[in-house]
Amino acid sequence: MITFEDWLSALTSSQEGRIVWANYQYDLKKHNLESSVYDDFKSAVEKRLADSSPPVQLFDAIVNGEPDKFDLKCSRRLLRTEAYSRVIEVTDFAIYNLRLEELGLELDEEIGRRVWDKLGVTITSYYHGGTMKTRRNFFWCLPTHRLDLIHATTSPAQEASVVRNKLGLYHIDKNQRLLRIDIPPDVLSGKRVCAPTSLDAGINIVFAPCDDTRGVGWALDLETLSKSVEELIIEALTFTADYTVVKIGIVSEVVPTLNMNTLEANAVGR
Repeated sequence: MITFEDWLSALTSSQEGRIVWANYQYDLKKHNLESSVYDDFKSAVEKRLADSSPPVQLFDAIVNGEPDKFDLKCSRRLLRTEAYSRVIEVTDFAIYNLRLEELGLELDEEIGRRVWDKLGVTITSYYHGGTMKTRRNFFWCLPTHRLDLIHATTSPAQEASVVRNKLGLYHIDKNQRLLRIDIPPDVLSGKRVCAPTSLDAGINIVFAPCDDTRGVGWALDLETLSKSVEELIIEALTFTADYTVVKIGIVSEVVPTLNMNTLEANAVGR
C-alpha cells in the first residue's frame, strides 16, 4: 500500500520536487500558513495516492483543485495597503478581459498582436470585461511604485525584458507583449490581499516564501535568482472600465537560463 511518505520520497527524488517541497516546509516553519492547512494538504494527498500522475503534477493538481483550502491562506498580516498593479501578457488579457465579440475580433493565434495594435485606439476601457484572476481565484501583483521606478530608469526598448526578469516571469519569452493594469484602490474593499505562499505558487520554482515582517512576498529576479520586488496576491476582482491598462512593451530578450542548483540551494537553505 502506497503511503504519504512514499509519495513524498517520489516527489523529492526530482530537483523540481525538492524545490517545491522546501518552499512548503519553509512556509510551515515560519507559520506563514494557517494551522489547518498542513492537515488539509496531507489528507488531500492521501486521498489521491492511487493517482498515477507524477508527484509534482499531483501537488499542482491538489492546490489547484481545492481553492477554499489552499488559496490565499497566508497567515502573515499585511501591515499596509497601497496602489497595486498587475503585469499580464496581451494574449491573456485579450482572452479573459476583453469583450472580443463586441470588438468584432475572433480568438485566433494572432489575437494578441491585433489587440496590441488597437489598444488605446479602437480598444478602449469600454470593452473591459470578465474577471481579474488567473486559473485560480486570485492574481499576482506588485506595488505600482515599483513599476514606476523601472519605467523611469529603463530604456523603452528594454523595459519589458527588465520587468519580465525582475518579476520572475520565466514563462514569458522573447517577443511576447506585456501590459500593466493599475488597480483602482476602492475595489479592494473587503477583498483578501496577502503574500503568496508555496501553495499559491504551486510548482512555480522561481518563488520565495514570505519572510518579510511587513507581510509582503518577494519576486525572484531571473538573472540573479535573488529577491527583487515585492509581490502579493489579490482575490479575484470584476474587471471594469475603471481599470487603467498601459503597454509596457515587447520583450526583447530570451528567458535567462535558470540555474536549478542555485534555486535548490536557496530553497533548502532558506
